[in-house]
Amino acid sequence: MVPGTQESVPFSSPWRTITLDRVDDVSADVQFAGADGNFEISIPLATLGLKPAASQRLKGDIGVLRGNGFQTLQRVYWANKASGITADVPSEAELTPRLWGRWEFR
Repeated sequence: MVPGTQESVPFSSPWRTITLDRVDDVSADVQFAGADGNFEISIPLATLGLKPAASQRLKGDIGVLRGNGFQTLQRVYWANKASGITADVPSEAELTPRLWGRWEFR
């Protein structure tokens, strides 16, 4: 929930719609590298609104969408192993914090 949200962002399919309070395109700040099935993804913590302190703990997840250039064929996340849906926009956008992992900043 984002306090002060005026207009939420809908994600719809023929059978349901979910809304998120806020969606930001951070593509310009993300850097990718990868080879042989290993991936490195970086984004400035400031872009995410994070100012970590020593021993700070958060819940979160990060994932990779694999496709053929036209459609997503697989969604793979670090913590959420129940993320296999690739053909329903609301299910793909839905946030499930109970399935996220714990991040600790040192």
